[in-house]
Amino acid sequence: MKFVVDKNILQDSLLHVSKIIPNRSTMPILNCALFSVSGNRLILKSTNLDTYISCEIDINTGEDGSICIPVLKLNEILSALPDCELNFSISANGKITINNNIGNYSIMALNPEEFPSEPILESINNINIPSKLMKNMITNTLYAASKDDLKPVLQGVLFNIENNTITAVSTDGHRLVKTVNNVIGDDNQKVIVPSKFLSALMDNFQSNQDISLQLSDNHIMVQLNNINIISRIIKDQYPDFESVIPYENNKEVRIDKNDLINAVKRVSIFSNKTTKQISLSFSDGEATISTEDPDNVTSAKESIQCEYEGENIVIGFNAVFLLEILKSQNGSNIMIKLENSLTAGIFISEPEDEEDTLTLLMPTRLNN
Repeated sequence: MKFVVDKNILQDSLLHVSKIIPNRSTMPILNCALFSVSGNRLILKSTNLDTYISCEIDINTGEDGSICIPVLKLNEILSALPDCELNFSISANGKITINNNIGNYSIMALNPEEFPSEPILESINNINIPSKLMKNMITNTLYAASKDDLKPVLQGVLFNIENNTITAVSTDGHRLVKTVNNVIGDDNQKVIVPSKFLSALMDNFQSNQDISLQLSDNHIMVQLNNINIISRIIKDQYPDFESVIPYENNKEVRIDKNDLINAVKRVSIFSNKTTKQISLSFSDGEATISTEDPDNVTSAKESIQCEYEGENIVIGFNAVFLLEILKSQNGSNIMIKLENSLTAGIFISEPEDEEDTLTLLMPTRLNN
């Protein structure tokens, strides 16, 4: 097996496929990318057993064959090389030699027969979504999906297409995001898409390109120019999220988003490093952001203007979660809908986007 490829093109393609490669794996083959040459095409593949990514490169010179190359070592080599053409040759014993105009480098490869096979999708349903809409839905929801391996059903985003609308929902038990958009089509579909698939999709978005998601009983696939992504879907019952959204919250606060972000950033420096707890207090026309950490004898308090009329209300939040929510809002102002210190707060961007999006954040219990 031989092939010649431009260093920058290879490095860029390797970046696409390497993002799902596990940092640590008991299977050495998963730390590799599968290189396959067929005619004038070089195909790179990687997998973590749940998600598969392949990237196709046009090459001028190649000799058919396949080999698995350790990605970390190859990335180190490519990063240290100047712009050049690289000549790869693989010997019968699996030794890879890389030649260019300044030297040659050798590493050992792994047997390509050990590389896991891609699943074959059958009984495919297509879901077509405009690129901008798909990108916005992923941006709005992905950060709130759980990263806890003990909650696999929450490690993805629920997509529900029904009655010409598409609803995307994510939650980690502390936060919940629900966004609703209009779509054209009468197909009804409900699927939980893993976060890693959506992250890979975001990394490979093409501008103004509609997204065609191909859905089978157990897998989802998308093709974006020379990139192909396949993933298992999460086969489980998503929690009843509607029952936890406090639509009856009737205390409305309107506040400048950047003012609140900056105040929370400063005050949270003095919060407890474990709980990250801060309190928000709202009274007529004023919001007070404060924290106190008795363990380290630190405290902070700031006041900013807001639009609010009604009885004083105080509520505690995790500052890290709150900042992520605030930064995800597209509008210049935020409407916060509250009920009391024990009920989740609802955050809505103002002016509202084309998407109907609300975000819920559970409160933390404040010390008296």
